[in-house]
Amino acid sequence: MANSKRKLLLEAASAIIMEQGIRRLTLEEVAARAGVSKGGLLYHFASKDELIKGLNEETIREFRELLQQALEETGSYTKSYLLATVRQLEGLGHYNASSSMLAAIATNMDLIQLWEDDYQRFRSEMTKRGFRLRLA
Repeated sequence: MANSKRKLLLEAASAIIMEQGIRRLTLEEVAARAGVSKGGLLYHFASKDELIKGLNEETIREFRELLQQALEETGSYTKSYLLATVRQLEGLGHYNASSSMLAAIATNMDLIQLWEDDYQRFRSEMTKRGFRLRLA
C-alpha cells in the first residue's frame, strides 16, 4: 500500500511538471492531484527536494526496466537502449524523463549526478559489448 501511494505521488508530480510547468510543482498540488493528504505526502517525502530526488530515481529505475525488457526482445543493447527511450517517450512508463530532469535542473543541480551516474553505467555496458563511444 505504501509503495502504491508513493508511486501515485511521483506520477502526480511528473504530470504536474509536464502539464503546468515546474513552478506549479508544490507539495500541496502534488498531494491534491494524487488524492492524498499533505501529511500523507510528507510521510513518503519530507520535502520537495526529496520528492524530486525520488522522481528522478524512479524514472531512471523504470528506464532500466524498459531497457531490460527490450534487451530480452532484441538481444542488442544498442537497439534496446533506443527502444526503451522511445517507449519512455511514448508514455509506456509511469514517469517522464523530461519532467524529472527539468525538476532536478530547476531545483537542485546536484540531482543531475543521478543521470550522470546512469549514463556512465550505459557507457560501461556499451564498452563491455565492444562499442566505443566518443563525444564530438
